[in-house]
Amino acid sequence: MRPVSHWNGQAWQQTIVDGFPRSAVGSVLAVSATEVWAGGTAGFVGGPPGRPIPPLLVRFDGQTWNRVPVPADFGSVSSLAASSLGELAWVAVARSQKWGPPGSTPPLVPGPDFLAWNGQSFTEYGEPAVAGEGESRTLRLAPVPGTETVWSVGRADGPEGTFAPRVLRFG
Repeated sequence: MRPVSHWNGQAWQQTIVDGFPRSAVGSVLAVSATEVWAGGTAGFVGGPPGRPIPPLLVRFDGQTWNRVPVPADFGSVSSLAASSLGELAWVAVARSQKWGPPGSTPPLVPGPDFLAWNGQSFTEYGEPAVAGEGESRTLRLAPVPGTETVWSVGRADGPEGTFAPRVLRFG
């Protein structure tokens, strides 16, 4: 059991979330009083060496928390953003990976960096490649109010252990 807290206008209230042991949540998006999305990882560091951690995306429907499958086998849901209508629209997945075809070397291939949610399913998007830069480590999303434009900020691996800022705009 995991407690989740919310502000009811006067005090913090705790709700117990069953069914997601060893999970860590790092992003939350409340789209109404009865619909809340939360994302993070379905595990934590300290598991078997070399075993990646799966992403976690859950939705509260006013009564219970339910897991929503994402098209990535490993990574972390790092940010959630609403559409101009106030519904979930974007999910950022940091360090996203998928299992490659059977027998492939390496066994994991890059997964989607961004997922666009249409209310029923996801469309996968990758970050554009930038010469001299590697994979992004942190992604945060910010929608532009009244539009379908969303910004992403974070950092990418740079040369010789350095980092490079990563700022993207979609729409």
